[in-house]
Amino acid sequence: MNWEQVCASPHLQDLPFKIETNRYGQVVMSPATNWHGRYQSSISVLMYELTGVREHIFIECVIDTSEGTKVADVAWGSLEFLAAHKHEGSYSKAPEICVEVISPPNSEAEMERSGDSTLSRARRKCGFATMQGRCSSLRQQVNFRNPN
Repeated sequence: MNWEQVCASPHLQDLPFKIETNRYGQVVMSPATNWHGRYQSSISVLMYELTGVREHIFIECVIDTSEGTKVADVAWGSLEFLAAHKHEGSYSKAPEICVEVISPPNSEAEMERSGDSTLSRARRKCGFATMQGRCSSLRQQVNFRNPN
């Protein structure tokens, strides 16, 4: 199943899951939680505070990777990125910054694999945020306000 088919399928509408595909086109669903959404919101606020540009921030950013179609929890793309990919329903490259929230259903090893596929596709930064309010990337670590 490709991403357009996933989006068009009436069977996959209004489900309380984050939906992605794996390298075989199989649908992979992760349960949504309220605290996960609160972390996404906190990270997007931090991105805005750091960049001053709200319009470049994505929550649930869809990206084609070598491992299937992945959805970054929070992402930031430059004007150049937005201009180059404005008509893509699923980005062929990842925006410059992508963050995944590590949640209980997703192990850190699983998130590392997901981040590796996003990185290999885009050659960009990919960070991970934990429940303790720590956000780390390949080069740096920052703290953000824990929404709890």
